[in-house]
Amino acid sequence: MPDAGQRLRRLGDGVDKVEEANPALTAGTIVVRAADPAEYADVGELTVAAFAADGQLVDDDRQDQELRDAAGRAARAELLVAVDGVSGALLGTVTLSAAGAEGTTISRDDEWEFRALAVLPAVQGRGVGRRLVRAVLDRARAARARRVVLLTRDVISAARQLYETMGFTRMPERDWEPVPGARLLAYGFELVREHPVRRARVRSAEPAEYHEIGELTVTAYRADGLLEGTASYAGVLRDAASRAAMADLLVAVDSTGVLGTVTVCRPGSPWVEVARGAEWEFRALAVHPRARGRGLGRLLVQAVLDRAARHGVRRVVLSSQHRMRSAQRLYEAMGFTRMPDRDRESIAGVRLLGYGREVEPLPMPATAGVVRVRPIADDDFAAVGDLMARVYVGEGYAGEAVVPLLSDTARRARQTELLVAVEGDAERERRLGSVTLCRADSPYAQLARHGELELRMLAVEPTARGRGVGEGLVRALLDHARGIGGRRVVLSAQPTMYAAQRLFTRTGFLRDRERDWHTSFGLHMLAYVHSLRR
Repeated sequence: MPDAGQRLRRLGDGVDKVEEANPALTAGTIVVRAADPAEYADVGELTVAAFAADGQLVDDDRQDQELRDAAGRAARAELLVAVDGVSGALLGTVTLSAAGAEGTTISRDDEWEFRALAVLPAVQGRGVGRRLVRAVLDRARAARARRVVLLTRDVISAARQLYETMGFTRMPERDWEPVPGARLLAYGFELVREHPVRRARVRSAEPAEYHEIGELTVTAYRADGLLEGTASYAGVLRDAASRAAMADLLVAVDSTGVLGTVTVCRPGSPWVEVARGAEWEFRALAVHPRARGRGLGRLLVQAVLDRAARHGVRRVVLSSQHRMRSAQRLYEAMGFTRMPDRDRESIAGVRLLGYGREVEPLPMPATAGVVRVRPIADDDFAAVGDLMARVYVGEGYAGEAVVPLLSDTARRARQTELLVAVEGDAERERRLGSVTLCRADSPYAQLARHGELELRMLAVEPTARGRGVGEGLVRALLDHARGIGGRRVVLSAQPTMYAAQRLFTRTGFLRDRERDWHTSFGLHMLAYVHSLRR
């Protein structure tokens, strides 16, 4: 392995190549990209050389070590390099990260911060530093950051001139003096948001997003230094599909895509680590470093608490690595308290702190009560017909042309067996959902074969979702199917009905790909089968 002297000579050889192959080095021939691991040692030496040339080094072995540790910076932030597009020689480097990431000092909220900007002394003054800073601004703008900030030594006039000519302005309220005599001046650049970000929301993850969610989780954990010494855990975090199959996988999204994620573990999930009894537990909370400072972690945790409240859960628990003080401050601000009896150590010997919060039940309407499932009655027809049209047409699963079919509950009740979920007393009963069971010879059957029964037109009032209404309807239908001698129940689901597919799997239905089919207008329908046991 080459020593520091050899690496410096190699950097010098790179400059010679630039002078031979591209003597008119300009910003147009400078390429900025992510650093390759094979370059980390050279990047470290370049950074030390640049800081020494600018008089920024103090007699401090710790500073020297930190500047050389390009691999460490790459693990916690985004490490960029500038190279000559003709010869490939390494010319400069910069490190950037979103507010809250390890190593940041003055960034707040939805700001980005860059540091360790370094240009090889032999090519300073030829546009390399400017090209690196522009790359930082471009990445921050793409991530919808509000501002980019930095600190620079007060004695480095060339750097201050660069920043000021590029539009950075002084922020004296954030100046910092880490050690006596080493005053650091703060600068900021206001970014113009050409495309304002739509407000983020939390929803269940979709299968097409699983790979992206896995990579996001690993990126977030690595940025926080949580994968050091636990390399095998990265593979676990990447496997979002397994988490979705055995727990509830939620994502925070906006118009730009997936920004964060959390896994909600109910009792019985193999992902449970510290929950007991009927408690819920959440794990793998992660926000992409570029999206931090926007309150997405709080938004995800609140979504967990809201879901728990809708299901009548009394407590939500979690465990947090002892060094994750920023995460722990979030939990404490949201009402979680320490539960030392749940502290433990991971397989890798990392200390994990237990936290929990009591969940307040949601206020229910005055007419609310126990949800019951019963056969439909004549006075349910209008309300159920309206519900079917609102759910299927209003949520984009069917077109306006089928509204008469969906609304004609009276006809469907004559030719099928129709169940309705209700709550409240008889005088103030509220319809919460409905499901249809038909025989193979019914005009409403689509998939059923001789001797089979078919589940169709499951719908739940949107304001009643999350309370187990859909599951109650499906289980009641299965019980009814057994009671009338059914041996198998089949159904079809649209590919985008992700929540429904999870419900069907949870209640015992299995995919039967050989029976998938297409509607007359080409929509692919997924087939499910449930073999009944009496």
